[in-house]
Amino acid sequence: MFKKRYEFPSAKFELEQAHSCFGSFPTTNPTLIHLTDVEIEMFSYGKENTNAEVSGPWMQRLMEQVQEKDLPGIEAQALLLKAKFRFKQGRASDAKKLVKKVLKASKTSGMTYLKSMAESLLPELIIS
Repeated sequence: MFKKRYEFPSAKFELEQAHSCFGSFPTTNPTLIHLTDVEIEMFSYGKENTNAEVSGPWMQRLMEQVQEKDLPGIEAQALLLKAKFRFKQGRASDAKKLVKKVLKASKTSGMTYLKSMAESLLPELIIS
């Protein structure tokens, strides 16, 4: 609810509370995805942060989660968030590469929903 109203600090607090209560349940991955998205929105973009690899601790945890477990759908969503982060950093070329990787995976894996996720997340990067 707070995220939709662009109240990112409140959304972050709410999601962190949910994660601390239910961190080991099936909601872990969606919660990490939402926390990372909020973290990207709250990131302080500037010249000193142009080369940051992650938006903060939540993106780091999400990336670790997909490396530790075989979760292709979650990994693709994490890559889309990373693309969104790269785009906001002004690294459009890197963002496009990540989006293309997800689009290719969506075709080969049968996860066609990833294409619509990519289109809604970063419509300006979608190349048909």
